Amino acid sequence: MLFSMSRDDCMRTLAEHADIHPIVTLTVWEELLKENKSFFQAYSHSVSENNRWPQETDNANHYGRT
Repeated sequence: MLFSMSRDDCMRTLAEHADIHPIVTLTVWEELLKENKSFFQAYSHSVSENNRWPQETDNANHYGRT
């Protein structure tokens, strides 16, 4: 969430870099969504807004990662 990734981006990234199966990420995401629906609605809207415009740097570079 720090990198403003969508649910699918989170699933792919965690699978690739942390060897966490996508179903685990999906299950946790869905449970968190149930617990705090308004947060996830706002987060989803924010991610959608951020993805409308091309960014000069990608999120990884923005946070000092390469």
